[in-house]
Amino acid sequence: MKQFYALVLLALLTTASTYAQVCTDKGFRLVIVGSSTAAGWTGPSHIDSSFGRRLKRHLEAIHPDWRVYNIASSGINSYSVQPTWYKPPVIPGDSRPSPDPSINITRAINEYSPDAILISLPSNDAASGYPLSEQQANFNRIWATADSMNIAVWVTSTQPRDQMWGAPRQPLMDMRDWLATRFGAKYIDFWTGFANSDGTINPTYAYGDGIHLNNAAHKIMFDRVAAEGIPDTLCKGPIRLQLLGVTAAGSGRQVSWTTTGERLMSRYIVQRSVDSLAWDSIGVVNAGGSNIATLNYTYTDNSTQTTAIYYRLKLRDTRNRLFYTKGVKFDAQPAPYALTYFNGAPGYDTVRLNWGTSYETKLGVSKCNAKPLPRPGSRSPMCRHSGTRPRSVHTIIQIL
Repeated sequence: MKQFYALVLLALLTTASTYAQVCTDKGFRLVIVGSSTAAGWTGPSHIDSSFGRRLKRHLEAIHPDWRVYNIASSGINSYSVQPTWYKPPVIPGDSRPSPDPSINITRAINEYSPDAILISLPSNDAASGYPLSEQQANFNRIWATADSMNIAVWVTSTQPRDQMWGAPRQPLMDMRDWLATRFGAKYIDFWTGFANSDGTINPTYAYGDGIHLNNAAHKIMFDRVAAEGIPDTLCKGPIRLQLLGVTAAGSGRQVSWTTTGERLMSRYIVQRSVDSLAWDSIGVVNAGGSNIATLNYTYTDNSTQTTAIYYRLKLRDTRNRLFYTKGVKFDAQPAPYALTYFNGAPGYDTVRLNWGTSYETKLGVSKCNAKPLPRPGSRSPMCRHSGTRPRSVHTIIQIL
């Protein structure tokens, strides 16, 4: 009995380490959109063995704020989950279904405000005889709808299938290859190992109806989704940061940044540090919510600083989650002075020069930029001042 419990404990520890996530300090929202495999009602011996339910348990165990919503439905195809505004083509004798607002991408976004969406539409389009061009356009439209809100999208591959209702099987493989190329790092393989070379189902993973996969396949599908590290990807932050830089601005510095996408963003908190370890918040700039627009932001730090200094952005979203950019170092010294006025007053044999500064930083002896007159004894005066002072008034009399 002790040996049995030891084996169980070892299995639990092995499982936990297999799916270990670096990011465990915050939760996110994921919506699953798709057909029967994603819904999980057909194929597994029990819905709790489906890859969707396994994924839900796995992610929601990471942090209390994690939520996985599954709106997948059996028997649907890519037309059913199009955005609500979309009007499908009218084809005499072979019309395409209209978007279903109870299961489509519009509901996924509007009702759940997700950070990520998982799309799984493995074979019903091919079995319906839809050409690849239509399938691809539909996937692009689903992705673009989510991407317009800077929502991360993962897409599973097509799956092998025996029962094609008279339609050719080759489009399953052609679509598989297109999805892999189109979605790259966010493509999840639900084909390898489950398919024979002709695109039919490997009997080891067949449920028995010529369409769906069994418990063993769903466990592997879950493993492959978990291996994507969705939490760690989301923890990288809700913005697409194109640029973060610092430039001199008078006696201070201007922090500038450009984003090409924001998700549920509330505000940017500008932080400053002298050692890149301890950070102080020095200002707040409101963000643009959810978008994929190119937005330019600036914040001016008017403090006088003569040593190297670091800046970073602390991001707060509408769910009060915090993210941080990497710090950037500002090495350039500010201008040694800021001139507020300069004027002169001529006399009988003198010129009186007056100028004022709003600040001076470590000025030593500097030569006044006054051109001497071509007379014996004329000279350029020396302006003597030193140290650091917040402001100064200077007067020099040039003897002619």
